[in-house]
Amino acid sequence: SDFVLQELKLIDPSMGSGHILVYAFDVLIQLYVAEGFRERDAVELILRNNLYGLDIDKRAFQLAYFALMMKARQYSRRILNKHIKLNVYTVPGEAGISESDIKLLPMNFPDQEKAFEDLETLVTNFKYGSDLGSLIEFKDIDFENLKSGLNTENISLFDDDIRKMVCVGELLQQKYDIAVTNPPYMGSSGMNKILSDFVKKYFPNSKSDLFGVFMERLEKMVKSSGYYSMITQHAWMFLSSFEKLRNKINKQTIVNMLHLGTRAFEEIGGEVVQTTAFVISPADYKNYSGSYVRLVDFENHKLKEEKTVAVIEKENTDYLYTTTQNNFTKIPGQPISYWVSENLI
Repeated sequence: SDFVLQELKLIDPSMGSGHILVYAFDVLIQLYVAEGFRERDAVELILRNNLYGLDIDKRAFQLAYFALMMKARQYSRRILNKHIKLNVYTVPGEAGISESDIKLLPMNFPDQEKAFEDLETLVTNFKYGSDLGSLIEFKDIDFENLKSGLNTENISLFDDDIRKMVCVGELLQQKYDIAVTNPPYMGSSGMNKILSDFVKKYFPNSKSDLFGVFMERLEKMVKSSGYYSMITQHAWMFLSSFEKLRNKINKQTIVNMLHLGTRAFEEIGGEVVQTTAFVISPADYKNYSGSYVRLVDFENHKLKEEKTVAVIEKENTDYLYTTTQNNFTKIPGQPISYWVSENLI
């Protein structure tokens, strides 16, 4: 295939302190080295081209930035002297810029009129950026036009705010090969008015919990040939409030799933959140047999991990299920009931 590693884009749109990006970094280094790159050259390519991240929390962003730079330095001693700007950001919030301020900007864009129109769109949409974060979407903004205007030397009062809106706006408009996240979990009753109104309007199929909203958002972020992967509460697989979301998911392809159940994380002593982790392709691969690893009956994370390794190493296991999703569509409510026998269906 004509797949070029330097063009692979991976985003974590609710990155927290960057655990997933740091892990992805290690995986990418291995891929580059396998293709014959020197580690230190690979490091630069990964930071510039491959990894993208967003969060609404400034502290989390700072930790993620730091973690990525430290990870890079592990492979390349001189990386800190290169002044590479990472593609990780906090989503801009209310920026003291009004639409009328935009007209006063001393900037020259190739297409001035389109630039002002696009900047206005950015300002309007980021008004509630600290509430909505990566759920904000853009389309048809000409970022090349905007960026060539920003390269000028005049540093106005607003320059930094605008530069950031342009950078983040572009991250929210472009498509990725892979999106991976551990999304926020928040039931509709926990949402403030801004977030609640927004998800009701734009994410009616998943509005009952923010993790479901992020499932839909990630699907839109990736190319149809791409993949998105998440760990979420497992409620979306069965509850009637997520039926419309399941109808959408069952028109895509669940590549694989680890149905984790409770206590999947060591650091949380008695957490009883039922979780599931999965990889989905937005494309519908007809009759594809997905792999589902049922870990709900193993009581701690250590055991769950051992059982997963056994599956990967192709040992004989009775908790690995394979099934096509059209089996789910034959059951009322389309639950993700991967363990159900042909007989029962």
